[in-house]
Amino acid sequence: MFSILRRPGKIHLDCFTYQESVRDLFPIQYARKCLPDWYKKLPTTVKYQGPQRGTMKTCPGIADLFRKGFVIPAHREFYVEVVNGVPNTEPAGEAENHEPSQWGSALKDYGHVKIIMPWRIKEKTGVQFVWTQPFWQNDSAKYIVPTGLVEYKYQHTTNVNALVPKKLFPNSFTIDAGEPLAHVMPMSDKEIVLHHHVIDGMEWQLKHSTYAFTFSGQYYKYKKLMQDKGK
Repeated sequence: MFSILRRPGKIHLDCFTYQESVRDLFPIQYARKCLPDWYKKLPTTVKYQGPQRGTMKTCPGIADLFRKGFVIPAHREFYVEVVNGVPNTEPAGEAENHEPSQWGSALKDYGHVKIIMPWRIKEKTGVQFVWTQPFWQNDSAKYIVPTGLVEYKYQHTTNVNALVPKKLFPNSFTIDAGEPLAHVMPMSDKEIVLHHHVIDGMEWQLKHSTYAFTFSGQYYKYKKLMQDKGK
């Protein structure tokens, strides 16, 4: 289906959704195009105790971060309310929770929310990506997106796992449509190229719905089976 010639030396990511409006309104976007307003307005230098001094705009750690990877935004508005330590999310059909028993004695002060995203990503090389919270673009978030590693050759979901403090006060908040949820960066110096595709609902179900064939270890079992087949 995607046999067009693509320049070598770049990481091509095919981003699929079944909702054209999501592609048009809240697409997966290059991080460099998601600069926060305060950063855009910040001058390069300011006068401070004598000579002009550099601001955060001259900090390589921040500037290079904003140039790296892509950002996944919320595709709609969500309302989250913490009830008896458990985050309840509306609309309910687009979010779910993992049981605390799944993370043992860790994270006792947090509840879990997984936002089900209407995106799937495919990438051919298997390069790993660092998944982290876009703090500078969304420093007022009432939730934490924990850091992790992903790849898009053997798995394609983009669901956002968030941790919500059980002692939130007030104990409810809203995630706005378009709000940056995750900043995803390749563990590579190669440039990424995003390709957005809208497919119909039937094709989405046939090609991109999750096929669970085991109770645990789905990812590693699937990856091994595919590698054994030379894929």
